[in-house]
Amino acid sequence: MRATNSIRGAAYLSQSKLGKSSKYVIDIGGTTTDIGCLLPSGFPRLASAFTEIGGVRVNFAMPQVESIGLGGGSILHIADEKKVTVGPDSVGHEIINRALAFGGDTITATDVMVASGAMVGTRPVQLEPGLVTAAKERIKLMLESHIDRMKTSPEPCDVLLVGGGSILCPHELEGVSSILVPPHAEVANAVGAAIAEIGAEAEAVVDEKNKDAELIVVRHKAISKAISRGAIETAIRIIEEEVTGIAYIDGKCRILVKVVGPVDYSKFGSDAEEEYAELNQNQANAHKETKDHKLDDGVIEEKEINIETYKPFVDVNRVWHLSETDLGFIAAGCYILGTGGGGSPYTHYLQTRQLLRMGESITIVDAADFRDEALLVPLGGLGSPAVGVERPGGDMVLHACQQLEKYMRIKYGGLLAVEIGGGNGMEPLMWGSSKYYNLPCVDGDLMGEFLCDYFCACRSNDFS
Repeated sequence: MRATNSIRGAAYLSQSKLGKSSKYVIDIGGTTTDIGCLLPSGFPRLASAFTEIGGVRVNFAMPQVESIGLGGGSILHIADEKKVTVGPDSVGHEIINRALAFGGDTITATDVMVASGAMVGTRPVQLEPGLVTAAKERIKLMLESHIDRMKTSPEPCDVLLVGGGSILCPHELEGVSSILVPPHAEVANAVGAAIAEIGAEAEAVVDEKNKDAELIVVRHKAISKAISRGAIETAIRIIEEEVTGIAYIDGKCRILVKVVGPVDYSKFGSDAEEEYAELNQNQANAHKETKDHKLDDGVIEEKEINIETYKPFVDVNRVWHLSETDLGFIAAGCYILGTGGGGSPYTHYLQTRQLLRMGESITIVDAADFRDEALLVPLGGLGSPAVGVERPGGDMVLHACQQLEKYMRIKYGGLLAVEIGGGNGMEPLMWGSSKYYNLPCVDGDLMGEFLCDYFCACRSNDFS
């Protein structure tokens, strides 16, 4: 990962000045700027919640990084001298042909710096002073706002500035006490890749009374893993140890140990070149298969929706047939109403959306439209939502409903949410779909909330 390499490279190039406090690394490249946090251990701070990869939220351990479309090749868009935007589009690697400083005809962020006196390119750049000032203020604001999003404290922070586009960063930033440019900062990313170490981790759930002895065992497991992967045994160091209690389980705790160590190149035999050639061949074959494969098969393009004119589909019988857009709005409403509790509805949203894409249907009906004798079953989860986040999926709720129906010899007339908040708000939509119970869901919950209200609130961004 580019951002990780830059953070590790910045740590290596600034070893003598790291100190014992965290620092923020700003890596400005040709197209983007990545901002991460460097911990005193010399490693990046990991994201505390989910991370998005390709637009999908995942729970992998990933560095927390704020990325923006700001780089040396970012194109200036000029409304007037006082309103200038920078990026997110960029000339990229064509900067040596398209930027004014290289004889091109496109005004880039680099040209703004050259017009201010930076020695870059093959030609001088003359721009209106008002344009230069407005562009530099815009760049400064972009950097300050994203640093502020990364900070966990209002106190001024220290910054390590790296990357080939580091000339874009001003000498002073709001909320920053110092900006250090380490030697060879322009190649920090390559340095980070070159010094990459082998890591390993081990974890265990143990009795709390035995945690001290078990901690030693877990340490040895982590170190053994690192050695087996090719780390130098005598240079392995522990970078993180965590011993924490487990919610809802008395007398148990979780132990996590992470270690790293430099690569032991002596372990790589003379057949390394042969293995490398084989790896390259496999990658080439995989690339060819990817190219030969029809990428458009099964790919669903999400249509752009005009929020101002969009209306949900309600038939003549007052039955609301949900679309993917409806699900998105309801999931957002459930998330906000949960106010951080009840778990994220995101996993349930993906599952229900997939049902619609498979051709299944999901319906919602007003409580007044059910027959008086209709039996409505309330659905919801109880306990720590972390279980569903760590182990998504499963049909436990469905099985519980089926067993209750069988035991009591009853038939449900519809499904009802215990609460429209967090993940519980989406539960009846999934199990009420045509794939499972094929029953309508009640527009409401046992707390007096209504799904249609949160659909409308999300659509209008009005939660007053």
